[in-house]
Amino acid sequence: MNPVSRFFTRIGAMAAKETLHIRRDPRTLYLALVMPVVLLLVFGYGVSFDTDHLPIAVVDLDQSSESRELVRGFTASGELEVAARPANAEEAERLA
Repeated sequence: MNPVSRFFTRIGAMAAKETLHIRRDPRTLYLALVMPVVLLLVFGYGVSFDTDHLPIAVVDLDQSSESRELVRGFTASGELEVAARPANAEEAERLA
């Protein structure tokens, strides 16, 4: 018997075993089908991807009008909010 047919024979045996198990104990079918849906709904309800007013720190070493315009562009949407303006990267790392 070649490896591929052996593989499918084993898969068939496992499927037969699981079918027999589900017939003997129908709660297994509930656990296999209903519980993942319930968990998906619970975790889906609990997860939020809203990023309104996410605090950020801006290290603006350039201090040019272009860099200030870039920061204004980031904060204009309302999703980001400048919470700190550290003078250098080391200060910014300490904030994290």
